[in-house]
Amino acid sequence: MKNKIYLYLSFKNLLRNKKITYKNIFMLTLTLTLFIITTSIGNSLNKFIKDIILESPEYRSIMVIENENSNKNTILNVLNTNKNIVDFYQYEMPLAGNVKSPLNLFDSTKQNTVLLTSGFESSMPPIINGHLFDSDDKNVGIIPKNFDSTGQIGINLEKEKINYLDGDDFLGKTITLEIKDPNNTQKILFEYSFKVVGVYDSVRNMNYPDDIYIPYNELKSLRSKYAELSNEDLTNYPIIFAALSDDYTSIPSILKDFKSNDIEAFKKSEIGFLAPLSKIILYVGGIISIIIFFAALSSITLSNINTLKKRQGEIGMLKSFGYTDSQIKNIIFLELGIINIIGFICSIIISYTALIILNIFVKSKLSIYFSSLYFNIDMLSILGGIVLIFMCIIISSLKSIRYTTRINPIDAIKNKY
Repeated sequence: MKNKIYLYLSFKNLLRNKKITYKNIFMLTLTLTLFIITTSIGNSLNKFIKDIILESPEYRSIMVIENENSNKNTILNVLNTNKNIVDFYQYEMPLAGNVKSPLNLFDSTKQNTVLLTSGFESSMPPIINGHLFDSDDKNVGIIPKNFDSTGQIGINLEKEKINYLDGDDFLGKTITLEIKDPNNTQKILFEYSFKVVGVYDSVRNMNYPDDIYIPYNELKSLRSKYAELSNEDLTNYPIIFAALSDDYTSIPSILKDFKSNDIEAFKKSEIGFLAPLSKIILYVGGIISIIIFFAALSSITLSNINTLKKRQGEIGMLKSFGYTDSQIKNIIFLELGIINIIGFICSIIISYTALIILNIFVKSKLSIYFSSLYFNIDMLSILGGIVLIFMCIIISSLKSIRYTTRINPIDAIKNKY
């Protein structure tokens, strides 16, 4: 029964001071919403970077170059002995070729150029349809599910301006490429034909939409043929190895191992702006949230004190009717609890709605390479919000409770009436 009376009195007091109550709820809602949104966005970006980008072979790869301080045997020794390197091969540069008769294949008269490449045998791109080739196969290849041979689409932030071709439409078809002389683009050095035996996920693997994988031995043979026919002097090029780390976090220690052996090595790809962006969002959002939190805390504490000063007569009456300081303290706690719970619920609703809108924006405005980026409310931000609520209730009530305990019921009633 007492609890119902406490609750009734708390709601009555809050409704009596609507403007102050609404102001406090607004300040708390703003603090918690900003905290939840920034934490959720930052953690969702980190999850996307860690689980999608950094898991791809592109960002787990290290390029190792032979130089005057190291020879092939020294490099191979480190590659074979480092426990964090799971695969490696002698790197062959990709080979560009123009698609012959693009009108028949793509219903387009534009120049269509693709890039023949190879990868780690233990970590080839995930196949969506068809099958992967064997290392000894010839004249076969796998193409991206989201395929483009015009060179108009890359890996960018904004939405692609033209549509991809569906790689499934080319399964079983033969594509012929014209390999041209780099010194005379009108001269065709040779032609190369391959059958499309599989379609891979270029988005998940972080490949360009014109990257076509063929067996490593065949790429090596084509590169030799290209060098011979174009009079390219291969002795001018150092031997390069591509090494695959077991995890992105292992790369610094692997690079340190190479450096200690005077071997030149570097990451194949860098993350770019996404990693610092997620940290900026977390740090800036956190700082602003803290500032607003303390502003809200000060506002609630001061408004409670001012309200209690106006309610001296009421508190005096409660004390004269037998209410103890402990019971009055419970009423104050309830009032603060109601304000904080309402602010928390409002912040969850607003944050959830804001993240839904943000996800719609990602799907409609950003590149397909961000299709796996999904923003949802992070549980840690919810727990953090609950901690902030308890802090607010406890801290803001301390001075209020101290003030009420000093009120003399007789003096308070005299001042009021």
